Amino acid sequence: MKKTNEIRIYAAGGGACNIVSELEGTRGEVAEGFATAMPCYIDTSRSNLINKKIDEAHTYFFEGMDGSGKVRAANYEEITKNALAILQKFKPTAFNLVVHTASGGSGSVIAPVLVSELKSRGEQVIVITIGSTDTRIEIENTIKTLKSYESIAGLRKSPVVMHYVQNTEHLSRQAVNKQVKTAISLLCGLFSGQNEELDTADLKNWMEYLKFSNGPAQLASLNFVTDQKDVDSFGTVVSVATLAVPNMNTRLANTVPAYQCVGYVPQLWRMGTADSVQLIGEEPIHYTISTDFITKATNALNTTLKDVDAAYASRVARTSILDRDDTATDNGLVL
Repeated sequence: MKKTNEIRIYAAGGGACNIVSELEGTRGEVAEGFATAMPCYIDTSRSNLINKKIDEAHTYFFEGMDGSGKVRAANYEEITKNALAILQKFKPTAFNLVVHTASGGSGSVIAPVLVSELKSRGEQVIVITIGSTDTRIEIENTIKTLKSYESIAGLRKSPVVMHYVQNTEHLSRQAVNKQVKTAISLLCGLFSGQNEELDTADLKNWMEYLKFSNGPAQLASLNFVTDQKDVDSFGTVVSVATLAVPNMNTRLANTVPAYQCVGYVPQLWRMGTADSVQLIGEEPIHYTISTDFITKATNALNTTLKDVDAAYASRVARTSILDRDDTATDNGLVL
């Protein structure tokens, strides 16, 4: 078996720590066709990892903090001050994943701060984030997090590539968490370093697609396509990385991206000798990047937020249960 790459996974905030910790049993594992996962955990509170038995060497907690209470501005200054120390303790690899929720107060700040710093250094990073429409503050936080990445892309003059999933009334938390873990596994397959004809330069070009297309550096959507009919649902594809086995048709139907690179999964793994879950079925898997799909998601969040605000504004304030005969004490008690 060819030497496998290591991939750093930064789990930022409580939600991500919970999800990524479920993969802790595979830390350092060398599997045919997959990168070796090196997760680390960064949070403003220890509560999400109390019972996870994670080695302290793989964690970073902010002293004197106990969460952000969904207020993104609460710990921004302290998080920013610690960014360099975090990356010094958990050094990036050739390719890196940053996993977090967009709707809370900690992960939605820690992750963009780390991504901005990684981008400033020219490191290759993909974001996996979870949005939410459960409450007004979560909708607003999700929108501001997505806007932050758009701003970071412009500031660093490099696209921020994100796989975005969202908690909804029709998609349970467990189902979303499974999607995140699947995305991590798929990316470990792509970045394994074991795929024939697919090297580091190919994958960097895939992520830095502006070398081959016009347009500004923006937040871009990463999606995984195994069925050709799903391609159009993810917007206009500008860059594609494809994993396949020989003799498969690796061209996307009715789509001409600015860039595509193709790799062929390891021969032994292809023959079914690997213990890990296989990536390739009857069709190749396409890792598609598009710039307009995220607009659809953001517009939907903005519409939901406006609807919620309109509902609040239309409420009729109830009459107070106090009446003019009630007399309150200096500390507010009615005796």
